[in-house]
Amino acid sequence: MASKSVYSRRRFVGVMGGGSMLSLAGPLLHPFAAWAAAPSRLVRFAYVASDADSKGAIHVFQVRGDGAWKLVQSVVTRAPSSLAVSDDSRTLFVANRVTHYLNRPAGSVESYRIDQTTGKLQLISQRSLALSAVNPEHVAISPDGRFLVVCASGGGAYNLLPIHADGSLGEVAILRKETGSSVDAVWQSSSCPQQVVFDERGRIVASDLGADRLSVFEIREDELAVVDRHSTRAGRGPSAMQLHSGSSVLFAAGALDGTITAHAYDETSGKLLGRSAVARVTPMTSGARVSALAVHPSGDSVVASWSDAKRHGISVWRFARGAFSFAPAHATETRGAVASLQFTKSGERLIAADSKSGVVSGFDFVHSSGELRPSLELARCEAPGAIFLTYL
Repeated sequence: MASKSVYSRRRFVGVMGGGSMLSLAGPLLHPFAAWAAAPSRLVRFAYVASDADSKGAIHVFQVRGDGAWKLVQSVVTRAPSSLAVSDDSRTLFVANRVTHYLNRPAGSVESYRIDQTTGKLQLISQRSLALSAVNPEHVAISPDGRFLVVCASGGGAYNLLPIHADGSLGEVAILRKETGSSVDAVWQSSSCPQQVVFDERGRIVASDLGADRLSVFEIREDELAVVDRHSTRAGRGPSAMQLHSGSSVLFAAGALDGTITAHAYDETSGKLLGRSAVARVTPMTSGARVSALAVHPSGDSVVASWSDAKRHGISVWRFARGAFSFAPAHATETRGAVASLQFTKSGERLIAADSKSGVVSGFDFVHSSGELRPSLELARCEAPGAIFLTYL
């Protein structure tokens, strides 16, 4: 596969409580309207995961009033693949995309305390995932801040860990192992979870590249129970995704077939409805792949990065909620494979991490037209991947 693709297996898609057991009386289904106050739109700190094989690190940047980034700290850690920050911006959670931790076949996760003045990080806890849950791809925090969910592409596993009041992580409380496969013999020989997000009612929505499947789980006392399953087109390989709760739409990238799909999602029932729309992001060339996805805060623009054997680019699509359809808006080529995309909360800037050149760039986004204006270099680091922004 390496000779046919710009990605290695390891970097294919990454280039996107109380005690240790749960004490829930039933499904975590109540709304969490009070957990998030209206956020500021001014970026304060930027955290960039350098998912390098030999020099993994989390880089902390202070974002000045003029938008320039200043490096204030680099914390060495093994292969950080995903970042998530608590709602109060006091704790950073990290997945380490490794196959062994403490001489056991398992990935690991970490939590760090964030200094509220400098943005610097101090390690709070390190935890092993369950046995055979290796190469964790993505983490997400439950809306009430009580749990961290982790999906591991190796072992086809989802792990749920409690978050203690001090930001430390408890031991894995729930393990869910998945099975399944699809038509691509290289990438889809087994279940390969890629991303997890919470809806506003505390359910987990997950993508599985290996099984061509989107799933919805709810947290019960001792299990992640299936609420809904949706099989995608064979060979699509759902990976990066974003749930836009304001318009009840789940956007998902097809890593293997070069598409983005909008799925109507009912948060009341936790069901993916039959209505959907598909757009092709990549050029019609062999081996073209989609690696990252970002949705504008308005929900009416979707951006995806793509690569083939020779070229890399970012495409912008307008999404019409009423007609439930996509229309192309803008496209630009990039120097290397863009591993991560993120809109700022204002929607005025798109942040892109180029894993090949090591450059993190900011594009000005023209909302009225969907145009991306020439990028500004914000930072440099080896193999930048996941990015998380905090706000004033």
